[in-house]
Amino acid sequence: MSRPTGGKPLEVALNLWDFGGQEIYHATHQFFLTKRSLYLLVLDARLDEEQNNLNYWFQVIRSFGGESPVLVVVNKSEQHRLDLNEIRLRKDYGRQFAGVVRVSCNRPFGRDALTEAIRGQLARLANVFDEVPESYFRVKTELEAKAKKQNYLPYTSYQKLCQKQTLIEAIDQKTLIRFLHDLGVVLQFNDDTSPYRQQLQDTTILNPDWVTAGVYKLLNDNQLSNSGGVLIRDHLTRVLPKTTYPADKQDVIVGMMHTFELCFDFPEHKGEQWLVPELLPKNEPNRDWREQESLNFQYYYDVLPDGLICRFIVRINHLSK
Repeated sequence: MSRPTGGKPLEVALNLWDFGGQEIYHATHQFFLTKRSLYLLVLDARLDEEQNNLNYWFQVIRSFGGESPVLVVVNKSEQHRLDLNEIRLRKDYGRQFAGVVRVSCNRPFGRDALTEAIRGQLARLANVFDEVPESYFRVKTELEAKAKKQNYLPYTSYQKLCQKQTLIEAIDQKTLIRFLHDLGVVLQFNDDTSPYRQQLQDTTILNPDWVTAGVYKLLNDNQLSNSGGVLIRDHLTRVLPKTTYPADKQDVIVGMMHTFELCFDFPEHKGEQWLVPELLPKNEPNRDWREQESLNFQYYYDVLPDGLICRFIVRINHLSK
């Protein structure tokens, strides 16, 4: 890949994320949807635009990823022809719509075109060719080497690593960790409003899969699903393998879920019992609702992202009885 202004070709390392399409996984997408990314929206040529949820995914990406470009990739194009209203997409999403590439997952058909389209979009992304201190790369290289052997690192160890590479000032260390977080090299959260902020601030996550795997294990656990969405400390100990998620790191997983509004503490059992709205029963409570005596609102959405209502439940839990 070349600089936008020409010159010697430069190698660019990519961090790739494949998001689970199942509905229960949608709530964790926000861990990785950032504003400095290129998105590949993969469609099935056997389905139409509506069945592929094309506009839904554009809206979700815009909600979390801002104006990041979206390249539409139509798979199984050797079998079927999916006609897309590209003019409408251009009008609705402007520069965010980066075009359409038709490919086959079973044949070489379209792969070269897709590679070139990705290269072209990456060359236009902001910050890709920004110059940064060489010490940043030395720290990044050391963290990537550690990630092959461990899932996380105490933030104090990260600071010592920075100091070894002449990054002495705390502000420089924070700037670098934010930069590496945006690149997807590490995950570092400093949410000052979370009751688990200390656990999150003290832990630099080298392997993001460690987080998603832990959250997925909880969301997919049958016993937890049958408990009405109530998560207790014993569930964490039972579901999360001790070798991978020791007791002192269980709260990091809970803290991530709390930060991204996937759960909240029961006031009388803080730090020991939580509600996970994603796992609440689908059936409405069988209670006499006196609608005439209640304050009623109706909201209409063109696109309602999966998980939004569950996040709303978390956000207003302090108003619930």
